[in-house]
Amino acid sequence: FKKAADLTQRLLKKDPINVRGQQLLAECHLAHGHKLYKQKKYSLAEKEFSAIDARSRHRSIGGRSYICLAMLAIANKEKSKGNDLLEKSRKFCTSSLMNTFLAAFECRSFELPKILCNTFDKKLRAVCKEDIDRDECYFLAAWYKRSVGEERQNLKNCFLIMKRYFIGAVSLSWSRDEAATIAQTLYDCEFYPQLKKISAKYAKSDPPDGYFSFMEIVAQSQNGDKTISGETRDFLDCLAKKAWFSGDIALANQIVDFAKKCTVCPEETINSRSFLDDNFASFFTTAMENARKELEAEQNKDNTAEKACPHTSQLDLFGNVFDEFDESSEGEK
Repeated sequence: FKKAADLTQRLLKKDPINVRGQQLLAECHLAHGHKLYKQKKYSLAEKEFSAIDARSRHRSIGGRSYICLAMLAIANKEKSKGNDLLEKSRKFCTSSLMNTFLAAFECRSFELPKILCNTFDKKLRAVCKEDIDRDECYFLAAWYKRSVGEERQNLKNCFLIMKRYFIGAVSLSWSRDEAATIAQTLYDCEFYPQLKKISAKYAKSDPPDGYFSFMEIVAQSQNGDKTISGETRDFLDCLAKKAWFSGDIALANQIVDFAKKCTVCPEETINSRSFLDDNFASFFTTAMENARKELEAEQNKDNTAEKACPHTSQLDLFGNVFDEFDESSEGEK
């Protein structure tokens, strides 16, 4: 944390108004402060939180230092001091929603008693009744998308309180990538009615969007019945293949994982050799790894040559692999 903070401070000396640099410096102090808090080094943690510039106009940083200092005070049984700091934080947060959200989030980060979390959750639920700011909504979803571990779980727990908020988000206008980020958040929070609406809207694009087509199927299946038709399974098979060949491996894996949890309606026929089949998926994964190794070997032959497009090269290699798979399958028959 210290090295990262030192490097960022050097950057800010040369470019004091670098917003990204200010954000990185604040995040370093936040991360180090939380680490010190968990080690019960409260005075050192207080110094780290105090070093954050509360005047930042970044949505997740503005007023954050006062909120963290408030939680630290409350954890040390200084409730009056904590309330004063929370009141001060409202002057610097970018909106009432962000102020309330960050308080609920930090309450969980500081692992304060559940009764306190419930108090902040109640305030968060109330502020969600206000009109939605489009940019603010996307900021929260994007923050969740790039988060990991404990931070991700704390964000999700806050989002679960904000169901009413995300209902309103579905009706807003989003670009394709923005909508995908919102949809993934809805999926992770299991807000399936909202997921169904936004997916149906964007799945009808031209050409059809595989991600939203998949999410629409996921949302429709969340009624306790994980049975899908053979036609739907074949459609998922097609979506998974397209995702693999376009290089979207994460989506392909997501589709395969979902399909494995479903059962196909009895007496319905499906492709005899499906991408979603365990054996075929395993074979394809091996083929992809071999293709990657062959591609790396080709690129290492001539370091001065222009790098080939990975996905294009892999498509050629996969074509040969599939020919071999077809021949081996016919031999087995």
